[in-house]
Order: sequence, then structure tokens, then C-alpha cells
Amino acid sequence: MAIKNKLLLSELKKVISLDKEASKEISWWSRTSKAEFRELNKLGNIYAIIQKDVVGFIRLKEDKRYKQKTSYLEDVYISKDFRGKNFGKKALKELLKTINYKLKIISPLKLQKYYESLGFNAKYIVLEWPQQIKDILL
Repeated sequence: MAIKNKLLLSELKKVISLDKEASKEISWWSRTSKAEFRELNKLGNIYAIIQKDVVGFIRLKEDKRYKQKTSYLEDVYISKDFRGKNFGKKALKELLKTINYKLKIISPLKLQKYYESLGFNAKYIVLEWPQQIKDILL
């Protein structure tokens, strides 16, 4: 298993296909346009996860508010056929070895231990106002 950015057109097309697969499978997933994928590829912010062929991808989003380059881990998606084989974890470990900038993750609480196992530290707690409570309180 390997990761690669600055993808060839055929690899980028496979990533776009996986993005389409993700949007059908995951209710909150919104598709990314081909133009945006081309821009992410040009910037080096899309990584293909390769096992003979592209089996998943990692998408980063650059945050330009900081002096030091900082990116957020936006998505990790593994094709259904390759899940449960630690491709996501191996790919993230490989990514962390290759980047030389700050990487942040905004993640659901249920994934905290997973990301801590990769060396991330929880620094902030984000509190959300659930819409359901509004009905109870009003």
C-alpha cells in the first residue's frame, strides 16, 4: 500500500469515481466538482491510496490563516472492497511521515481514540447546539 499526490489523470479519475461512490453511500457527503479536484491535485492536497490500483483517497484543505502552512484532514475514504484491512490507518501514517507542515483534524468524538493512536492530541472541544433541544426548550 502506498499514497501518492500529484496524481496522473487516470488516478484522479479513479478518485473522482470514489468521491461519487462516497456520496451515494454516506448521507452527509457532498460531491466535489472535477474542477475542484483538479485544483486540489495541483496544490498537492489530494492523496490516492494505492494497492495496485486506487482504493481510496485522503483530501486535505489548506487553512491560510496561519503563518506556518496548516491543513485540515477533510476526508479519508476507502472503497468498500478494501475496508477492514487498515488501509486508512496505514495511509494516514504514511501521510504523517511525508508532510512537513501542521495537520489538524476536526472529528467526531467517537473517532478521538483512533486519531490519538496516530499521534494526534485533542486540543479543543467544539460544542454544538442540537436543533432537537430547541423544540424541548421553547
